[in-house]
Amino acid sequence: MLKDGIDVFLATESYVVPYLHDPKRLHVGMVVHDLVAFKSPAKHQKRATYIEQFTLKRAAKKSRWIFTVSEYTKKDLINMLPNLRLGHKAHVVYAGVRSIFKKEVDANQIVRVQRRYNLDPDYMMMAGTLEPRKNILGALQAYNLLHPKLQQQYRFVVVGKKGWYYQEIFNKVKQLGLTWRVKFLEYIPDDDLVTLMKGAKIFLFPSFYEGFGLPVLEAMQCGVPVLASRVTSIPELGVDAVHYADPEDPIDIADGMAQLLQNPEYCNELREKGYEQVKNFSWDKTAAKIMCSIAEL
Repeated sequence: MLKDGIDVFLATESYVVPYLHDPKRLHVGMVVHDLVAFKSPAKHQKRATYIEQFTLKRAAKKSRWIFTVSEYTKKDLINMLPNLRLGHKAHVVYAGVRSIFKKEVDANQIVRVQRRYNLDPDYMMMAGTLEPRKNILGALQAYNLLHPKLQQQYRFVVVGKKGWYYQEIFNKVKQLGLTWRVKFLEYIPDDDLVTLMKGAKIFLFPSFYEGFGLPVLEAMQCGVPVLASRVTSIPELGVDAVHYADPEDPIDIADGMAQLLQNPEYCNELREKGYEQVKNFSWDKTAAKIMCSIAEL
């Protein structure tokens, strides 16, 4: 970067370059997605936790700009590192929703993809890496509390690759006797992901901690009613277009599932609000805000 005369480097995925660079020779903008390595280290990858805890403070001090993906994360960062007085260089820049989630999908396409993955037409869906922070265990416990008729009608589908500490999830399915109703799909192509999401009755996102919560917006863009946690950054994104539940309370999650599955009018209301809310998030807006922030200094 120095050899090629780069003016500004935007570090979107790692604190390593912000940690190592010489501020006199290179201007760096650092993106902070979340602080899970500090707030919930037991739910994070050990290697990533060590690297982030080791590099973040120095990287934040040396970086010329800091971009956080939510007001929640910005506030958290400033409060965690008060001596650095980061308020003047910390900017909130929301992420956007990929254009593929806007594609039109007809009913026949949905049925074809559902059959390809051996799915019934009626199912609720989660999407994300299999790891503790996503609270798949809590969602499974909530699903187990539903009336047997609802369990019989609506299958529970989890899309996502295996991450870390995931074995307990599979153990819980067996323990609850839900093997016949819960289906795990690991990595699937984006086209299929979008199609399955559009075919879902509801989308679940009961995460314990999120710096942003992109799947909530993706589901909104697909026109799926969302049940999500009322903690961390999620209400900042969902506002009034989401049904919220306490991620620590499977009964509250189960109650939300039942309300959405049994109340089409409520689902339609959330769907319409979701379409409007997701318009506030686009990658064009993200790029423009970053360029504007860089131009100010």
